[in-house]
Parts: sequence; structure tokens; C-alpha cells
Amino acid sequence: MHDDTIDIGFNLSTSLSTQHSFLVVHPKIRWGQNVSPPDERNDELQLEEAISLVKTIPGFSVSQSVIVGTDYTTKKKQIWGQGRIDSLIKIKAALRVSAIMVNVEMLTPLQQTTLFEIFQVPIYDRYNIVLAIFKHFAKTKLAHYQIQLAELPYIKHRLHYLESNKVNGDILHVGDVTRALSKTGLDRKELLRLREQVLRKRIKDSIESTKHGIEEQRIRYEKKNVNTPLTVAVVGYTNVGKTNLIKTLTGSSQLQPENKLFATLDTTIHPLVLPSKSNIFIADTIGFISSLPVGLFESFSATLMHATSANLLIHVFDLSHPDVFAQKKNVMKTLIEMKFPSKLIENMIHVGNKIDIISEEKKDELYKSGILSENDLVISSKTGYGVNELILKIDKCVMKINNSHIRRFKLKPESKIVSYLYENGLVTSEPVVSECGKYLIYDTCLNENQFNKLKKRMGSIKKKQ
Repeated sequence: MHDDTIDIGFNLSTSLSTQHSFLVVHPKIRWGQNVSPPDERNDELQLEEAISLVKTIPGFSVSQSVIVGTDYTTKKKQIWGQGRIDSLIKIKAALRVSAIMVNVEMLTPLQQTTLFEIFQVPIYDRYNIVLAIFKHFAKTKLAHYQIQLAELPYIKHRLHYLESNKVNGDILHVGDVTRALSKTGLDRKELLRLREQVLRKRIKDSIESTKHGIEEQRIRYEKKNVNTPLTVAVVGYTNVGKTNLIKTLTGSSQLQPENKLFATLDTTIHPLVLPSKSNIFIADTIGFISSLPVGLFESFSATLMHATSANLLIHVFDLSHPDVFAQKKNVMKTLIEMKFPSKLIENMIHVGNKIDIISEEKKDELYKSGILSENDLVISSKTGYGVNELILKIDKCVMKINNSHIRRFKLKPESKIVSYLYENGLVTSEPVVSECGKYLIYDTCLNENQFNKLKKRMGSIKKKQ
């Protein structure tokens, strides 16, 4: 079957060009006296995040937001009892909202259908909204392939429900898919299977191409007798300032930080030379978020490859965010669920950003509560506070990974070793003249292999002399 046939219409019908005025509803679960809630996050803050998600999509606005209590679970057919449903109907009618976002991970097809029948407007959950955001920010073919792969389980589940229920596909945000499938005249399940196969192959090819490029780069550096640049990946909750930090570290003009959720979807790589003259690449990655199926992020395996295969991780968190503890916890949980190497997680550098906009009292409170530890670095990517300390910390970690050490050499200015050191990028700082004035003192950063090559070189020069 031709790829064009498999490509037809395979996007959820969440339209980014649609204008919608939303009522955002957060279900507050009441657990009873002897039951502990599994999610420790503050309900008001969860609602604020849901509002931010909706507003991230062009054309989507929020007319009203509300927290509505429900007993023990959000899995009931209409989530709330009739009294609360009636209250929501009145709010919807008074504001003339055109869509409702229910702030849960993913509604079941039955819930989405039931709520549509009650309110007669499109019903969205976090999955629908985040997927629409992903589509908006995706720039590369690879990102689009990964989004389409992430949609497939959702599509399959909805189509199965449609087969046994007389429901319009648009209610479940798969209307375009059902119409496209009907036009092909082919078996739905077979077409979906082939679709997944094609997407996985395209993503795999992209990963292999990236790996090939990394290997070629490693060989080039080896020929130059220089350590292959390590990859340092920056991870964290969405909108904590990761991109702005990387721009501050590298001075990259390619980066344009935005105060939006999921502003970074395609991983970008930026070079940085450390004080030890070690070359590294810093990878900017997609931000994490709570209450989403981990499978949605797993679909971005190619985008996250630079992070999962990195030599070092930097976890950035927002000190000014009122829910910073929950955000940190979510990032750690996601890293484990996505099977990041345990050693990579253990050696991760933790960085609290936006220190410039919190008070000393707030800072002390973060330390007392354990949200900040003595091993964490505090910085402001905006003002540059603490950034030099972070660079030194990265340099120290990179030297440890490379098994490199600072070594000092006292050389005559005319020595051939001087040119060798410069040609191979081994000098970390400008030389200092010795007390007697006859020598120059050089500090270099060398691993064992480089040191042995240098000793061999020095020995051969002495023999010739």
C-alpha cells in the first residue's frame, strides 16, 4: 500500500484554527476521612495550569473556570451528580461558552459522549488540549510523525467505541479520521496497523540517522586527539526557563525563549566550551507535565533520544512556582517511567531557577521544607546570577566523566610542545611567566590517553634533540 494512502487524514479533528471560548472545570475529588489522596497537588494550582494550557492554543480563550467537587473518583459516567451538573449548565448558558475543558488526564468515550449530550458543546480533556499544543509547536517532520504516533492509541480506542455505539466521531475528536477512513474503502484496523508501522519506521530511520551523525562526529574528534563532546541535556517541567538558561549559557541566537507551555517541542543542540576547554553540546528538550499518559511522551522517543542517551542531566525547576514541590516530583517520576538510566538520574545536577523573583524569606522556606537542598544550585537565567557557578559544576562533572585532570607544564617559549598543546585545544588558560623568566607555565586539561600521547611526543622531541 502506498504511503500516501496511509497518510490521508490522520490527525485528530482538534482544529487549531477554531475559535473557542472555554469553561474550564477542575473536578475536586473528596476522599473522605480515612482516605489519602494520591495527588498532593493543590486544586487551585491545578486549575491555573489547565487554564494556561487552554490559553496556549491560538484562538482558545477562557471565559470562566471553576472547581467542582465530586466523591471519590472521576470515572463516573457524568463525573458529577445531577445537582452540580445543573449548576454547570447555568454557568455555561450565562457565559455562552463554546467548549468545555474537564481537567482530567483522559475522559472515556462514554464520559465524553455523555457530557456532550448534556452541554451540547465540544468536550476536551488534558490529552486533547496538550496534543493540540504539540501540533501547534511542532516544526519538524519528525515531531509531526511522533505526534501522529501518539494519537494512534486514542484513535483506535475511539473507533472501537464508535463501532458499537451510534455516535458522531466529531464528539470524540476523531471525525476527520472516520471520514478519511471511509473514503479509502479499506479495512480500518488494517489501515491503522499499517499507519503505525510506517510511522515507527520513519521515526526509527530518523533515530538511526541521528546516531550515524553522532558517530561520525565522534570519529572526527578522535582524529583530532580531542575528547568527543559530551551531551548535557536540560530537563524539567514545562515553562521553568530551560530554553532561557541554555541561551544564557551558550549565547545562542537560535534560541528565542517564550513564556508558554510546551514552547520547546523539537530538541535543539547547542555547543559550549567550558573553562577546562572541554567541548560539550547542550540539548534543550520538551518539558514534562503532570496528569498525562506516559505513553504520550514515550511517542517522542526520537526527540528525547538526546536526553535518554546524554552523559549528564541538568534538572531545572522554577523556585517561584507555588507548586514547585509537585513539579519536581512529577519530573522525577516521568524520568523513571521513561526508563532513563538510573546512574544518569543519580548524578543529575539540580538547578533552582528564577531566584531573582523570590524573597529571602521564600528562599529560606524552600530550604526548610526540603524543596531546596544544599547540593542544589540557585540561579537566575534572566540576570545571570549563579550561572558561573553552574558552568563550573558542569565542567567538574564533565572532567570526571572524561577522566580528565588539570595538569601543569613548565615549558620554554620556543618548545614544539607549546604549538602541540594549542593545536589540540588542550590549554585551559593563558600561560604565566615563571619566576626566573625563562619558562611559561601552562595549565592543561588531559585525560589519560591524551596525557600518554603528550608524554610520548615529549619523549620523541627530546630524542631528536
